Amino acid sequence: LIATAISPDLGNILVADSLAYELVYEIIFMVVRIVSFVIWLVLMATVIKIIVKIIQAIILRKKAKAKKSAASRFVGFFVGAVHGLVIVFIINVILSGIAAVTPILSISIPNEEEINVSVVIEDNFIELGNVAVDNNETIKEVVKFFDGYRDTLGGKISGLLKIKQQPFDEYVFSSMLTFNFNNQKVHLMDDLRTGVKIYVKLQENITGEINLESILALDEAVLNEVFGYVAELDLIGVAIPVGVEYLYKQTEVISEDTYNKLIADILKVDFTAELNNLKSALIAANNMGLFGEHEDNNYLLTLDVNQVKILFTNLGKLELIELLGKTGLEFLLNSDKANDFFEKNNIDKDDLDFANVDIGNEISNLGEIYEAFRGLNLGYDEEGKLVFDNVTDIGINAFGAAVYDSQLLANNSKLLAKTMVSLMPEEFQTMLTVEDLKKTDFVSLLSLANVLLKANIDDEENFDPKKLLTEANIEAISEYISSSELLSSNVGKLLETLLSQVGMPVTIEISEDIVWSGPEGKTELSSLFHSAKILLEKENLPEDLFTLTKTELNNILSSSVISQAIVKIIEQEAAEGGSLAGFLIIDRVVEWYDTIQDGVRIDGELRKLFASSKILFGENPNFDDMGDLVKVNNIIALSDEEIDLLIDSIILKDSLANQLIKVGEEGI
Repeated sequence: LIATAISPDLGNILVADSLAYELVYEIIFMVVRIVSFVIWLVLMATVIKIIVKIIQAIILRKKAKAKKSAASRFVGFFVGAVHGLVIVFIINVILSGIAAVTPILSISIPNEEEINVSVVIEDNFIELGNVAVDNNETIKEVVKFFDGYRDTLGGKISGLLKIKQQPFDEYVFSSMLTFNFNNQKVHLMDDLRTGVKIYVKLQENITGEINLESILALDEAVLNEVFGYVAELDLIGVAIPVGVEYLYKQTEVISEDTYNKLIADILKVDFTAELNNLKSALIAANNMGLFGEHEDNNYLLTLDVNQVKILFTNLGKLELIELLGKTGLEFLLNSDKANDFFEKNNIDKDDLDFANVDIGNEISNLGEIYEAFRGLNLGYDEEGKLVFDNVTDIGINAFGAAVYDSQLLANNSKLLAKTMVSLMPEEFQTMLTVEDLKKTDFVSLLSLANVLLKANIDDEENFDPKKLLTEANIEAISEYISSSELLSSNVGKLLETLLSQVGMPVTIEISEDIVWSGPEGKTELSSLFHSAKILLEKENLPEDLFTLTKTELNNILSSSVISQAIVKIIEQEAAEGGSLAGFLIIDRVVEWYDTIQDGVRIDGELRKLFASSKILFGENPNFDDMGDLVKVNNIIALSDEEIDLLIDSIILKDSLANQLIKVGEEGI
């Protein structure tokens, strides 16, 4: 009730059976014990002494006039001596306690004297003078006195008897400043002495400001000594569990059952081992300058790999990381942002798999991932933009292997896939329908992105399609897409986006019947991009289509996508209203595309059309002058072999016959 009256939050924390309640209860009990001791001391010095004298007077009143015997005198002496010794001992207990804390007073005394400025105004002149004032003389005398307490007679007598290597009076005082927590004794006096040792050690070895960076820069032997002292602090085992309980009460982001299991495990943690691992991790972090200030993130690409491994290896050894890691995951998964992400990407949280996931191993594996990440050879330009010029397939494969060594990511590849897609530009996010992301998909996706980014596909001003469609890039892109189940199953939108970025002169439509995976898919992709490269180099279309070399024609017609696009153009132009309407007759075409029978290629109408047209139109056809496109004299001059090739195309044979009929009709 009192706690609630002070603060509702405090009342919510200080409830029965909570760690905070146990802590406060024990501290109150300790304070009561100290107060009782003080009261007892006062009573011993005053009231009890008077009561004893009254009792003695009542018992011995009848013998008051009688002469005291030697025994009576001895008893009186003994009682007085014991009473005096008790009083002296109690006083010594208090003095020993004060003597134990005087080192704190000594280290709080400034090394330099305080300087006051005196101002004297006389005869219109102002004179400034420095006056040294030492306000610490009293403290110094107190420290000096208590530093010599153990050499006094009372200190020597009280120090004759020792318990746990402590003088008896000091042990009693320390016991009064002790309370139980989690079935362990917390010795505040010992912690106070240890804290003084830590501070003195830091002052002796650090010049200037004492902060985390200066502490971690200490000599290894000194640092080990400091962390050894910290490990001795009983309060470490109090602060962490109570702190975790406080966070739980304030946030309640995890279930009560999860919290109860977590706190039970935390209470069993060996914090000495934890501090040793934490020390090694902090030293590695400081060696890399992670606690310093940096103008940008470039330094993350130049960290010492060995130090990074030491950092994550030691963090992975922390038992608290293992315990709090899964709780942290649960917290993240229940956050509003996570729920929005899951809803947007149609992810059921129940499908997430954390079985056999060791958070410590996951943390340790981050060092290997960083090493592989460094192997990518990423860099920054002067504008702070990532540069991919030195990224290789070997580096990407190594990075993919390191990432998929993570059991957490391997178990939840769908989540990884959705996350990666969400990081892409919006126009690319719509290209991919992702339900899973295997290692090969991950590597292929990174490799494809690397090729595209090297060609500046994300920079409209500097993007050069010819730089993208080099022989090496065509081979690489074809391999990446055909070897990835993810990319090959999403190839339609992917190719449409890529080819639109390239600026293809023909409209591309991707048929669902085309196979894009495996060797067959790689062949089609290679043909497609080679065809795109050829078409991009042609300045006048459709005229240049009829002047293709045999190699160029083979490349174009080996691509089903390009062949279908060309056929569609021909059909549109030959239809009513098209530029070739009435000139190109395509009604009797049965098979446009090449076919394979018994391993032998059977030419389709499209190939025959291009071969025949080159004979009919000559080397430089002008489609702007349709009337002069075909000259009768040229036809008459053809050889028998050329005529056979010419009439091999149904389209040209019908178109030529149609033109001859028109000429005959006009002559009549």
